[in-house]
Amino acid sequence: MLKDAQVLQIFKDTESVLKGHFLLKSGRHADTYLHCTTLFSYPNFSEKIATFLVEKVQEKVKNFNCDVVLSLDAQSLVAGYETASVMGVRHFFLEKVSDVAKLNKILNLDIGDKVIILKDVIYSSTNIEPFVNKIKELGIEIVAVASIVDRSGGRVEFDIPFVTLLSMDIKSFAVDDCPLCKQNLPLTTL
Repeated sequence: MLKDAQVLQIFKDTESVLKGHFLLKSGRHADTYLHCTTLFSYPNFSEKIATFLVEKVQEKVKNFNCDVVLSLDAQSLVAGYETASVMGVRHFFLEKVSDVAKLNKILNLDIGDKVIILKDVIYSSTNIEPFVNKIKELGIEIVAVASIVDRSGGRVEFDIPFVTLLSMDIKSFAVDDCPLCKQNLPLTTL
């Protein structure tokens, strides 16, 4: 099983750890960004990371069984595809909560089918919970929420198993309180 330091080293080896002044999707700012899209552009590392993620899910979830991996955005698409490929199951990605309604039509999912929700980087449960709730409404069982990186340093919690390969406490700042803005560092939008 990969340790946090080993996963972080893979990010470094693929030049996927960015330092600077970044505007996050949440509107907050950060000085560190772990770029999973860059990491997953290396097929040998992609398969390795996906394999370790699957092993970690299998270790945490009793009687593990999964029918589909659902990626929650385009940035998580390759990570989700690789993870589904390792498990030999189907993969689909959702960009909006309204896309959940398409699951039955597109994937022919039925009540009782089992899914893993995958998000490449998670910083809170608030952006994942609407997907979880909608999927549960369809009667589809969520086996686990999985991520490559937990930016909260382990503070993210779900009422279903949560598995991540790398947990780091990466600070983010409201625009008004951003020390990077106060230093007039150039802002990079991701």
